[in-house]
Amino acid sequence: MSGKEGRRQGVSENREFQDKVLTCADCGQEFTWGAAEQAFFKEKGFTNEPKRCKDCRDAKKVQRGDAGGKGSR
Repeated sequence: MSGKEGRRQGVSENREFQDKVLTCADCGQEFTWGAAEQAFFKEKGFTNEPKRCKDCRDAKKVQRGDAGGKGSR
């Protein structure tokens, strides 16, 4: 497969996703789950849609003491 074919295939793959408006389970606000994020989720093998907006996800991480970074000591 040439580089052009690979790029075309990647572009068409992103077209299978469309932005979705979801409702946060914590704050109840609507947030957009973008097509690029959906493609990322699929690439990583995640099967569930996010249930929290970014602000609530970040707050939850802080509550857990998981402020980011793997292998923090």
